[in-house]
Amino acid sequence: MAALDVNTILDKHAAFWNREPVERPLLNVSTLENDTRYDLQGISITLADGSELFDQDDPLTPDQIDPSTIQYVEAHGTGTLAGDTIEASAIGRVIGKGRPADRPCVISSVKTNIGHLEAAAGIAGVIKTVLCLRHQALPPHLHYEKPNPDIPLGALGLHVPKTLESWPTYEKTRMAGVNSFGYGGTNAHAILEAYEPDHDIKSVSPPVNDHAPVEETADQHEAPGKPIIIPFSARSKDALKSVAIAYGSFLNENDVSLSDLYYSLTQRRSHHAYRMAIVTTSTEDIRQQLHQFVIDEPPSTLFTDRIAPQDGQKPVFVFTGMGPQWWAMGHELLTTEPVFKD
Repeated sequence: MAALDVNTILDKHAAFWNREPVERPLLNVSTLENDTRYDLQGISITLADGSELFDQDDPLTPDQIDPSTIQYVEAHGTGTLAGDTIEASAIGRVIGKGRPADRPCVISSVKTNIGHLEAAAGIAGVIKTVLCLRHQALPPHLHYEKPNPDIPLGALGLHVPKTLESWPTYEKTRMAGVNSFGYGGTNAHAILEAYEPDHDIKSVSPPVNDHAPVEETADQHEAPGKPIIIPFSARSKDALKSVAIAYGSFLNENDVSLSDLYYSLTQRRSHHAYRMAIVTTSTEDIRQQLHQFVIDEPPSTLFTDRIAPQDGQKPVFVFTGMGPQWWAMGHELLTTEPVFKD
């Protein structure tokens, strides 16, 4: 049996002591079960009525969490006729049951935005839900126009957003559920609760730990006269000049700290073959050096080069037959798409 979603969530505990805003939702409770009763073309699905989510021997019992207090559910939502109908019915029978018409449980799925990420599908749903809880907003379900006729949303106490909506305020605590179903019939459900701090974390002193690792940032390099290296890159020589123009305009129009720029360009950007490095002590100096590069008068503190191409690395297409794929799809592309054939 293969479970499709196996993920690990790591939190930065040091955020508390670094005095960063601690706004991450809390994992209230989670459950995992396997109840395969039917095999549909090799894919196991669960013919469930939803009661398993709140089984008496399960941690998600009504004594601990009232299902009607959950305002949002991030559905697994693969877009299949059988799977979506079963999942929506289960959510409606458990979480949507007995709700007033003006307080439906909102449901949607991130798969309509980014597709099915297979092994990362579950964590994608968690990330989206965490962001929704933090920003107290629910984005529209992309491409949704009308409900599946086999899913009576009103009767199930459910609602699919078509536009950006504010998080429902009829409950004091923001709470959401996340579904993730495995290929072999394993079903996971987690309930996330918005974190509400009950004290001022800024008044707490960090613990003394001489052995704790120190994360190096550009703030440690911003002493007057102490330069740092800021990297830029692109896929071609012309593109690198376009990057220089774009960042020059950005720095001209925005007040950006050197530490933020350093972090973003070193840790959050891909590093392509055509590269440029600027030795600098300020963002204003970066802007000026970028301008000199654009007019083909680079200063001595700006360096460019190209990394050696790695021969033999070509795109690889894998057609597994899972999800939205079908038998002989690769053969069809081979006969109809010249680019794919070449």
